[in-house]
Amino acid sequence: INQTKESEPKLLSWFSNIHPEDSLPLKKLWERLVNEREDMASEIRLIKKNGSISWVYIQATSLHSKDGELIGYLGSLSDISELKKAQIQMENLAFYDPLTGLSNRRLFKNRLEKAVKSVQRSNTSIALLFLDLDQFKRVNDTLGHDVGDSLLKEIANRLDQNVRENDTVSRIGGDEFTILLTDINNTNDVQVVANKILLSLSRPYILNGQEINSSVSIGITLTPEDSVDSNTLMKNADLAMYRAKELGRNNFQFFSEDMNTDILHNLEVEKELNTAIKRNQFILMYQPKISLIDNSVTGVETLVRWLHPKKGLIAPDNFIPIAEETGQIIQIGAWVLEHSCHEMGALIREGLMPKDSKVAVNLSGKQFSDPKLLQTVLDILTKSKIDPLNLELEITESIIMDDVEAAIEIMEAIKNKGIHLSIDDFGTGYSSLGYLKRFPIDVLKVDRSFVMDIPDDKTDMAITAAVIAMAHKLSMRVVAEGIETQEQLDFLRENNCDDGQGYLLSRPLTLPQLHHFLVNHHKKTTL
Repeated sequence: INQTKESEPKLLSWFSNIHPEDSLPLKKLWERLVNEREDMASEIRLIKKNGSISWVYIQATSLHSKDGELIGYLGSLSDISELKKAQIQMENLAFYDPLTGLSNRRLFKNRLEKAVKSVQRSNTSIALLFLDLDQFKRVNDTLGHDVGDSLLKEIANRLDQNVRENDTVSRIGGDEFTILLTDINNTNDVQVVANKILLSLSRPYILNGQEINSSVSIGITLTPEDSVDSNTLMKNADLAMYRAKELGRNNFQFFSEDMNTDILHNLEVEKELNTAIKRNQFILMYQPKISLIDNSVTGVETLVRWLHPKKGLIAPDNFIPIAEETGQIIQIGAWVLEHSCHEMGALIREGLMPKDSKVAVNLSGKQFSDPKLLQTVLDILTKSKIDPLNLELEITESIIMDDVEAAIEIMEAIKNKGIHLSIDDFGTGYSSLGYLKRFPIDVLKVDRSFVMDIPDDKTDMAITAAVIAMAHKLSMRVVAEGIETQEQLDFLRENNCDDGQGYLLSRPLTLPQLHHFLVNHHKKTTL
């Protein structure tokens, strides 16, 4: 666009085609481009002459003469309508309960985590209510699932009517609901809401001409008073809900410390982890990744286990979250990375793994934000004598979304060294398409929670197919986790998924077992 008086009417005409909700934000970006020379990039909706809407991705920069005079603008428009359609479909399927229309567990967890971070910044409080219907199974068993579904929808409506617009009501399981109350001044505020809910849900329901009585047990936890960890808060509320059931149902209980023995347990684990780090009590297991196109081995994912001298083999879920909270994950993560690269390098040099194969190593949130991360990785690569292209670092979607701009900077620094990056557990977070396009990611890993119910769950099948299609449009490879049945494998192949891993293909293996697997697999694929 030349910077002339004649060009201004055309520009104004073009701006008039922008969707009203996008117009003001784009104009602000444009003003910063014109006045502050700040490049602009945004997703916007354009309204066509026939009233239909197209999504476009717009990028623009200003052009200046040697003297600094503005001479015009350079930009591009990309039609992302199909990608946006796939994203919206995937988000609706992934984040909302199809029966009640409420947010589901995934979206609720995301909002809870954001609310907890907001509380820590603003010194306010929030309350998490965990609701479980009393004797709901009896309704299903005596009146049928259709009546049970109708009851759930009516309960969802009543819950929505008893909270404010900025509160979140979710259905997270069959007869389980959660409510997130923000900006709480004191426990009395929460008690008022809880009592309103108890009263509202205890009123009779008229369904299919029948009067049905129902009640609910509610567990309540507060943050920051009880915890500032979202998983702990969910656990606290769940424990308090069970206490409410123990006390006769149709009541609410606040979480208290005597309900939770895990705190002492965590302190014990932290202490034992210090010993484990000093004495190298960890072992690595490797789960092969198999090409769903030609059945070749494309790499492995590293999985760490704790070989406790008294308790035996301890799974990562039982110690990694604690290590992450205490910061011990930095040392454990470095040990995992070093041994993974060393053992992968040996396999490649022996010809047991292809030269372009990759060892995928998970990075935790604390590792990803560690300023020494890149140098640690580069030192390990040099020491283990493997090419950076043979290493793939896996990052979860939630880690990236904590601070998008900082995450992109870290990822680009890693990518510039030739190291591959993948988003693990994709689909369980809440990143936008605009962000995803900006991430220098090579691989998307479809979370096992989407794969496990194929072919029984049509929603998960639709989500998985949408993720694969969207990733391919963004030139990313797709790896599906948790493949356990032939039906799942066939579905993923039909939808052009690139690679897969899971018990159907191979269980996690020790290094000697991996040697044996690779030799046998090579024989099978060359017959």
